[in-house]
Formats: sequence, structure tokens, C-alpha cells
Amino acid sequence: MVQDEATDLVAHYPDVDNSVDVGADDPMSALALGLSLAEQGDLYRAQAVFERVLESGDRIACGPAAWGLGRVFEERHEPEAALLAFGRSVDFGYEAAAFDLARFLKGEGDIEGAVAAFRRAIASGDPIAAPNAANNLGNLLSDLGDVDGAISAYRYALDSGHLEAAPGSARQLGYLLWQGGDFAGARDAFQFTIDSNHEDQAPRGALALGDLLAELGDADAAIADYNLAINSGHPDVAPSALLMLGAVLERRDDLHGAQTAWRQAMVSDHLEAAPRAAFCLGSLLKSQDDIDGAVQAFGVAMDSGHPEAAPEAAMQLGALFSQRGDVAKALSACRVAIDSRHPDAAPRAAVILGILLTMQGDSSGAQTAFQYAVDSGHTEVAHEAYARLRGCDRP
Repeated sequence: MVQDEATDLVAHYPDVDNSVDVGADDPMSALALGLSLAEQGDLYRAQAVFERVLESGDRIACGPAAWGLGRVFEERHEPEAALLAFGRSVDFGYEAAAFDLARFLKGEGDIEGAVAAFRRAIASGDPIAAPNAANNLGNLLSDLGDVDGAISAYRYALDSGHLEAAPGSARQLGYLLWQGGDFAGARDAFQFTIDSNHEDQAPRGALALGDLLAELGDADAAIADYNLAINSGHPDVAPSALLMLGAVLERRDDLHGAQTAWRQAMVSDHLEAAPRAAFCLGSLLKSQDDIDGAVQAFGVAMDSGHPEAAPEAAMQLGALFSQRGDVAKALSACRVAIDSRHPDAAPRAAVILGILLTMQGDSSGAQTAFQYAVDSGHTEVAHEAYARLRGCDRP
């Protein structure tokens, strides 16, 4: 009822400066006016109205008025004032404001206070604040390593049926149950997220369930869920699902299907999935002796600058160009891998580089490359690099 009256009130009080009595004489109407002004973006007039409500001392209106004042300060990027206002709202007994108080306490680094405030918001039973507080509490407790507490919070949000909080909480719950070995529970949680049809969370739930089923060896079901995620067209999830689908298909010896999936992921421009898919595609094509295709795919991965895929692809390119006798490109690719300081690709590339420089008569450069590989302590190539380094020392 409060919000329904707001439009009439705005018309009735066109100039807040001339409506001083509205807060004292009719706090609930003033509250509705303040909420409407805030919704319209008239933040300073809304502040004036909320402050008049607070001056009235009305036991019902003051709590939501302080909360509205907190939201005004938040919109104006005044965090200290917002924090005080939300705290005041809770002190007035408006328990739903504890959710916003918790958000700001967390932002200030007061984790203990944030946890307590999230719990208070949950206890309020507010249909909006409580589920969102439970979701946020679950995230916070999970980060703190309190798995049981996080699971309890996520379950509350899931059981609430809240259209936003429940699907995401179910997915996070699924991950925790998966990590704890409760695969059936995780599967149910991910399925709940899928069944929610939430625009963002449902595709993420399908990807998560596909990953779980792939790990459990249920390839057919995993493929179905990956395809569900892919068909959603979600810009973040679909490329990741293509990447994982390719891996499942490769393990089933469906190499054509794997290639198709990885090619689609590679051209998606997804910052994570595209480079990794390009590297996977390059490795598959290399195993099929499609060197031109492998070089192209590895080139995409290397050029992406991805911290894992790019160095590994650069090392592979160094080896392939070396085998082709394209020394200049081999040297360049090896140096990309070495400069990345990747713990696996850089030492391997250093050995290739050292061999190439030795063949070119650059003994000093070769020694530097081999020494890098030796110093890396790489379990597979350090010994070979040491032997080659000693060979460089011989007259």
C-alpha cells in the first residue's frame, strides 16, 4: 500500500522544501514519497523526505526510511553514510535491512559482523532479503572454509524458491556436495538449477552437471547436458561446454566430433575456452599428422596470451617449426614459451632452443638456454639439458 500511494504523493508535494510537515504529520505517506523519489533518481529530495520521517520517530516508518536513506547513499557512492543508515535501520527493528548492512560490513572487511548480519537477515524471514542473504552467506562461508555452514545457507536459499537466489545457490551447493563425495546430492542440486530455467544460472547448471557426469563416466548423459548448455547460447557457458564436450568425444574416439566442438569453441573468442580449445585441437591434429592444421590451431592459442594454453602452444610450435626446418619461426616460438616462465613449457622450449642455437653455432646462446632448463629442475628435461650443457663446454 505504501508504494501504491507514491505517484499521488509526488504530485501532491511537488516541492519537498515546502512540505516540511509531511514527515511529522503522516510518516507512512512520507515514506512512500521518499521511496518514489528515490526510484525516480531524485536522490537529494528523497534524502530530505527520509530524514523527516526519521525525525518523526514513528516506530513503523523509521526502519524502512533509514533503509531507504541507506540506498540513497549507496546510489551516491557514499559508503560510510550508507553503512550508518543501514545499521540504524536494523536498530529500528527493520530486520530486512540487515542484508544490506552485511554487504557493507563485508566490503569494510568486517567479516564477523557481516556473517552476523547475514544471519540476522535470514532470521527475518523477509521473502526477498532472507534468500539473498542466505546465498551471500553461503558464498562467504565457503570462502572461509566453513563447508557445513555454507551448505546450510545454500539449502535455505534453495528451499526458499526465490527466483534469483535459489538457482545460483543450488549450483554452489552442488559443487560443495560434489567435493564432499555426495554425487547424488550434487546431481540433484545441479538439476534444480537447470529446471529453474534461469537465464544465467540454468546453462551454468547444465555445464556443471555435464562436468560431474563426465567425471563419473556417464558420457552419454554428460554429452546431453553439455549440448543443453551449448544450445542455450550463453556467451560464457556455451564455449566452455564446447571445450568440455570435445574432451568427452575425444575419449570416445569420436575425433570428428571433438574437432567440430573445439573449432566452434576456438572461434568463440571466449577468453578461457577459446585458447584451451585451440590447444586441444592443435594436439589432436598433430596426432593425426595434420601439421598445417596443428600449426594454425597452436598459433591461435599462442597469440591469445592465455597463461596456460599460450606457452604450451608456443612450445609445440617451436618443435613443429624445428622439424620443418623453419628455424626462424622455431626460435621465435621457443622464446615466447621461455619468456612466459611456464613451469612445463618454458624448460621444454629452452631445450629445443638450445639445440637450434647449437646447430647455428651460437654456443653462448645455447648454453644460456640449456642452463635455464637445468635451473628449472624440470623432472623430464633438466637432465637432458645438463648433458647437452656439458657437451657445449667441451672443446
